[in-house]
Amino acid sequence: QLPTLTNSLPKLNQYDVILVGGPVWNGNVAAPVIEFLRNIQEYQGLIAPFSTAWSDSDHYQANFVNWAGRLQVADGFHITTHGSHQFKANNLAAWLRKL
Repeated sequence: QLPTLTNSLPKLNQYDVILVGGPVWNGNVAAPVIEFLRNIQEYQGLIAPFSTAWSDSDHYQANFVNWAGRLQVADGFHITTHGSHQFKANNLAAWLRKL
């Protein structure tokens, strides 16, 4: 059972790209993000996922694509916050330029 989103959504089709971020919950997409994806299935642009996690999550992108349904999903950006930190500003900038 997914949580109900409490805020109304703007008209998303005015945007070419929407960045969708959230935490990784046990290697998966967080429930509020899943509910958001379910609510925007009519969106025609590109969805670009980004996430933060305590540890690496090799399957996050595949899980995100699965939950995205018919949405067009770009390769995401994932930041690990424990162990070897992967965040570098130039990596983020390069990802954003590709979008």
